[in-house]
Amino acid sequence: MNLHNRYLDLPLELMKTMVLLYHNPNLKKVGDILKKSESAVSRDITKLRERLNDPIFIRSAQGMELTPLVQQLVPQIEQHYNQIANILKKTTTSRTDFSQYTHPIVIALNSYIYQYAAAKLAVVLLQHFPQATFHIQRWGKNTLDAINAGEIDIGVHFSDFETNKGITQRHISNYHVYLACHPDIQITKIEDVLDNLLIISRLSSWNEHRYRLLEKLDLEPTKVAYVDSLSTAYDIVQRVPSVSFLPDFIYDSSKVKAIKLDDNNDYALSSFFKQSHRQEPFTQHLHNLIQSVISPNVQ
Repeated sequence: MNLHNRYLDLPLELMKTMVLLYHNPNLKKVGDILKKSESAVSRDITKLRERLNDPIFIRSAQGMELTPLVQQLVPQIEQHYNQIANILKKTTTSRTDFSQYTHPIVIALNSYIYQYAAAKLAVVLLQHFPQATFHIQRWGKNTLDAINAGEIDIGVHFSDFETNKGITQRHISNYHVYLACHPDIQITKIEDVLDNLLIISRLSSWNEHRYRLLEKLDLEPTKVAYVDSLSTAYDIVQRVPSVSFLPDFIYDSSKVKAIKLDDNNDYALSSFFKQSHRQEPFTQHLHNLIQSVISPNVQ
């Protein structure tokens, strides 16, 4: 076996041990650097002996010394080790530092989150992914399929969806439902809702929240107007004497009055992404950025 082949297939860990022994021919010192016990370093030396067919150490008048073969190989091994270590370091950095990330980033937001947070999110994304192209779109009927297919990197919606095993949900924040009222509306008790026009948003998943809430409050409204988004419901309440049950992240005290409901009326927002991507630094970073925009007080 030539010298090149003797070290080429050495595990990186054994290369490092060999290089350290070359510069520090003392098991305790090498162990301290590697944060290993002397016996663990000794086991590494045994593996090196078997792989290189060489005793590694020989006795001399000065005590134990590295063999001529080791002294001949180590400069080459050290160069090889440093090259591999640098490649691994760059790879690790590229997985956590996204300043040079150039792939398209596709994010789907539900109707109101889109209107509420899309612009803010774009600013944050530009800071963290300055070289990337963004596609921030509204959540649609095919969004879950697109996430599962890897066509959408991450989506944000209410947490009630039943998804297949290919998709993972991760909590973003809890939100509270309140009764938004036009400034001219007077509500003294929850039953007063029945005397006013109730604006109901037909929004995927939010519909389930709304049905459960009306049932919990024992309300059967008769004056109802249906719209297709939470943002439209919020806008109507500002313009027309009416009321609407809305999540508390849609609230501006200068535009509507808020009637607080029972503390049990809490729901959740989640991110949705491909299950196989759940440990990816890119996916985790996207989730954290979205969370910082939508719910900055959540750590």
